[in-house]
Amino acid sequence: MFRILLLFTFLTFLAFSGKATDIYQSDTILIKRNDLPALLKSQNYIGKTNFINQQNSHHYVSSLKSYSQNIELDSIVVSEWSEESGKIEKSYLYLCNFENEGKNVAVNIFYWDTEKIKWRINDENYYEFDENNRLKRVEFQEYYLPNYQWYTRIDYEYENGLLKFENRYDRIDEIEFWEEIEQYEYIYNDNNSLKVVHINKWDILENDWVTNAYREFAYDSIGYLTTETGFDYNFYDVESTKKYEVQYSYSDNNNLVEIVKYVPGWDKAIFEPERKQENFYNVSSELNTEIFYDWDYDLKIWLRDVKKLYFNEAQGPKIFEEISYSWNDLNLNWEGSNKIEYLSEYNYFSEDIQNWEFLQIYMPAFSFNGVVCDKIENTIWENDKWLFLSTTNYYFTEGVSVGIETEYDLDIRMYPNPVANMLTIRTNNLFETTCRICDLNGRIINQTNFQNDIQIDVSYLLSGIYLVELYSEDERIYVDKIIKN
Repeated sequence: MFRILLLFTFLTFLAFSGKATDIYQSDTILIKRNDLPALLKSQNYIGKTNFINQQNSHHYVSSLKSYSQNIELDSIVVSEWSEESGKIEKSYLYLCNFENEGKNVAVNIFYWDTEKIKWRINDENYYEFDENNRLKRVEFQEYYLPNYQWYTRIDYEYENGLLKFENRYDRIDEIEFWEEIEQYEYIYNDNNSLKVVHINKWDILENDWVTNAYREFAYDSIGYLTTETGFDYNFYDVESTKKYEVQYSYSDNNNLVEIVKYVPGWDKAIFEPERKQENFYNVSSELNTEIFYDWDYDLKIWLRDVKKLYFNEAQGPKIFEEISYSWNDLNLNWEGSNKIEYLSEYNYFSEDIQNWEFLQIYMPAFSFNGVVCDKIENTIWENDKWLFLSTTNYYFTEGVSVGIETEYDLDIRMYPNPVANMLTIRTNNLFETTCRICDLNGRIINQTNFQNDIQIDVSYLLSGIYLVELYSEDERIYVDKIIKN
């Protein structure tokens, strides 16, 4: 998926800002280490329920919202350093399409085929919201081969405004029906905090969901999560087996300062530490340091592993910075390993971006103190210097409303998209139509007059995103985006 994010080692627990209702995120970058599809498909139950339930209470505003400026995110392009070619090459492209007033949203992710020199579809993520703007269904389509897909569907059911059931189904291209994979049943306490999760599998003999594991959550007197305990469950023997326990500790001002996970040791009856995370904050209670440790079962001591520093002070175009260090057991010191800089070169504000609420939640899009990130630079520490690893560019269009219906009753088809050579446009417009192909800066690259149908040679265009505009009697009647391979 989002390669620059996957460079981080996936940790057992997320970092977060303190209260149980904040576990899935903090005011900084933390949730974005793992993209949202990974969170929704994960077993981070506290993270998922807090995320979904909080989104239900203040769901992103649909595309009908009035913004102070008309700025749209056209695409996200990730480029990486290629050891094979010895140069920077495109790797991933993200596109987002809103329909039905934001109730249906499609996120398409392409990868760059270096042999065919064109974008190829890699993943398609579909999000559906109900009439109450609650997340109703997500569907993830993964292309393992150009013509072979794996489908994952997750349906959400609610009770009293809170997520009650999460049902997961899978299928592949050769099979038309959805196979029941897993069901999560969520039970809450009187404060609407998650209390128990039943993890159910589909039992062919019972022809129903049966519990094969469960999780319990405990809180202190003011609602802060203190313990998470995981159990396996034998449905037929009605027997539980404890598998792990996670303990959470807080400072006097209620900042989460320590997370420790315990698992069965050599003696299965005795639980030993496995992983620890320490959090440190500045005077404003903003998280600025995380340190992770692994437990040495023989020496019975914590071994340093990774340290992460966060800098939330703007310096020129840089609006946020994250630096990771690895512990060197030989030299007994921290050594730089990875640095990510979040930049804002155009100084857009989140309140000016169409559909920003959706983008920052469901896409790898970021803002800090209201300033939108339009470029991410990722470097790695080698040979005593920072070397380029990847860059992510965000392309915005100002003053253009793409894909908006007009009063014209037009049937317009434009294909293929992405396109390499010939672009075909078919319309039912009986009058002369002018077609303009523009770059994202509004510069006209090609202009052609036609009626009904036309094929346009775009083979000479550089790879990238372009706007196709149709005009009739000097009035724009249609605009959409194309990807040039």
